[in-house]
Amino acid sequence: MNRQSWTWILLGVLFVGGWVGVTCHTPESGPGKSGGGVKTGGTAPGSMTLELGGQVLHVEVARSSDERARGLMHRKSLEQNRGMIFVFPEEDELSFWMKNTHLSLSIAFIRTDGEIVDIQDMEPHDETAVISRGLARYALEVNQGWFAEYGVRPGDRVEGLPDVDGDED
Repeated sequence: MNRQSWTWILLGVLFVGGWVGVTCHTPESGPGKSGGGVKTGGTAPGSMTLELGGQVLHVEVARSSDERARGLMHRKSLEQNRGMIFVFPEEDELSFWMKNTHLSLSIAFIRTDGEIVDIQDMEPHDETAVISRGLARYALEVNQGWFAEYGVRPGDRVEGLPDVDGDED
């Protein structure tokens, strides 16, 4: 094939890929809609907003085993009022580590009803297990110190958590 043919093939692939990406974001999957307010599309975890400590927190949602395992690994920064919520199939004692994670993070372990049971700080690249001090269904990672800055403590509630039905695994 000549160079012009390859150019047209590439443009066609980009056009179709862009069209598919646009059609994946339906109004039904936006915040405040059915599906727990999770926006889907592409390979990245969905995103949504949570409310806690009088703040709105924009989070990526990690539901599948692969998404939970990848978490915030290899990221160089995390914007203020951003984080990641990890959704597990059931309440359990949860364990996290910081392998390949370059950020200093704080983690809140949260029950199904939205109550925070534990908050701990985690250091970059530390492979020591950080284990919840109670049963939890969710884990919320944010920049280290975010919870303290907004006065969020165990016993507080998180509003707007993702639906736990239909978890992927």
